[in-house]
Amino acid sequence: MTGRIISIICIPLLMFADFYLTLLGKKLRDNVYLQHIFTEEYELNPRWQKDVNNFKMFDYKHLLSVILFTGYFYFASLLLGDSWYYGVYGAFFTMYAFVTIRHLNNILTYRFANKNPDLFTGKATFGHLFGLNLSKYQSFTYSVFMLVLFAWTQSWFILGGAIGLALLGLTNIRWINAYKKKALKKSAETKIEQQPKTEPQAL
Repeated sequence: MTGRIISIICIPLLMFADFYLTLLGKKLRDNVYLQHIFTEEYELNPRWQKDVNNFKMFDYKHLLSVILFTGYFYFASLLLGDSWYYGVYGAFFTMYAFVTIRHLNNILTYRFANKNPDLFTGKATFGHLFGLNLSKYQSFTYSVFMLVLFAWTQSWFILGGAIGLALLGLTNIRWINAYKKKALKKSAETKIEQQPKTEPQAL
């Protein structure tokens, strides 16, 4: 039971870490790094992009999601057997741990860039689709790695982690499709605005 209590405590810690490490990462990026490597959006999840761009320090929707997930796993810890509980928890934990590690990697990279601006020359621009596809590839490849670990360990937690990372990859695909649709709609509206307006002929 102690393991389940620790697992429940980790849920809000991981979710708050994801939220605030995102803000810290964006703040550090918007300095030397951004002068040389420009990306359209820092936050990949379209739901949180506006809040991250505005450096919003508190969001009630995020707090509500933290409460709901914590509550869910609390009751799941009481009702589910070990296999099912740790399988579902493994999916959740691995997704957030994966994202948190990426945040830490970014933060260290941006800090290094800010301390060593002379090591950067030139400029490059990466479209938002590049970042989404990169995240997709990372999610799926690490999911395969977790499956290999599961074959050796037979751990439901690790199997859940593999499934969680695969779901994260599928989520990236959904964001990619949504972004493409939005871009096509915007392009169509721009073409309509650019069309010359014809004056009505007098009768």
